[in-house]
Amino acid sequence: MTGRIGRRVFVCGSLAVFSGGQVRRSVRDSFDHLLLAVSDLDHGIDWFERQTGVRAVAGGVHPGRGTRNGLVSLGRAHYLEIIGPDPAQTRVHPQFPVDKFVEPRLIHFAVRTNDIERTAASLRRGGVQVTSISDGSRQTPAGALLRWKTL
Repeated sequence: MTGRIGRRVFVCGSLAVFSGGQVRRSVRDSFDHLLLAVSDLDHGIDWFERQTGVRAVAGGVHPGRGTRNGLVSLGRAHYLEIIGPDPAQTRVHPQFPVDKFVEPRLIHFAVRTNDIERTAASLRRGGVQVTSISDGSRQTPAGALLRWKTL
């Protein structure tokens, strides 16, 4: 999705995800994470700590996307991702133009699905405009490469 996520899109998208013929899960179990965009990751992590008293841990870099992140646990398998430009990469992915934000800003949310193609079709049938499915990855500070698909 692009731009701001309004309540209607969130609700429609969430309903489509949860009713798309998949194994039904509670919203709590399907929710994965929120993305807080910042134009400078170190500043964003400091800002979040000042606001909450909680310090994000280094998450890693997104190779080829121009971003890196810090992570804050929200309990169980849920988290807040503070995402900002990676100065070691030259290009910021257009889906996440994090270098444009003056103040930290919630820009996206993520839910889990067992079948991303079926979820995409269900969202489109529900009238929700979605992007194409793309591969994503993050290299952790320990060097491990985590992979996923996004929609």
